[in-house]
Amino acid sequence: MRFVPIGLLAAAFAIAPAGWAAADAVVRPMGKIVLLDSSDARDGAGVPSVAPGSQFAVNCGCLGSRGDIRVVFALSPQGDEKPTGYKKLLVTSERVEKGAVRVTVPTTPYLANHTVEVKVYVVGAAAVHACDAGKVRIT
Repeated sequence: MRFVPIGLLAAAFAIAPAGWAAADAVVRPMGKIVLLDSSDARDGAGVPSVAPGSQFAVNCGCLGSRGDIRVVFALSPQGDEKPTGYKKLLVTSERVEKGAVRVTVPTTPYLANHTVEVKVYVVGAAAVHACDAGKVRIT
C-alpha cells in the first residue's frame, strides 16, 4: 500500500516542472516604450523612431526585481534594411529613473535606418526576469 502514494507523488513531481515551463512560455511581461524627445515620433504602425544619441524610456514590470539591469537591442530586419554584421547589441548607457529605464541609443556603425526589438533583463542572484518592450526604429 505504501508504494501507491509514493508513485503518485513521484508522478506529480515529474509533471509539475513541465507545467511550470508551459506557464512561463505563456506569461511574458510586456513593457512600454516612452518617447522623451518631442522630435521623436511613431510611424503608421505605431513603431517609435529615435535618433542615435537620443534617449527613450522603457516601463517594464520586471523593474521591481532586484538585480543588474541589461538592455539588449535585437535587430529585426525589415524589407529594405541592409545587414549590420551583428544580431544583438548590449546597450551600455542606461539608468533607472522614476520607475523606468532610460536608454541612450548608441551611435553604433550601421545601426541607423534599422528596426530593433528592445528587451530588458534584470539579472538577480536567484533569477533572471525579462521584459519585451517592443520595437524601435533607429533613424
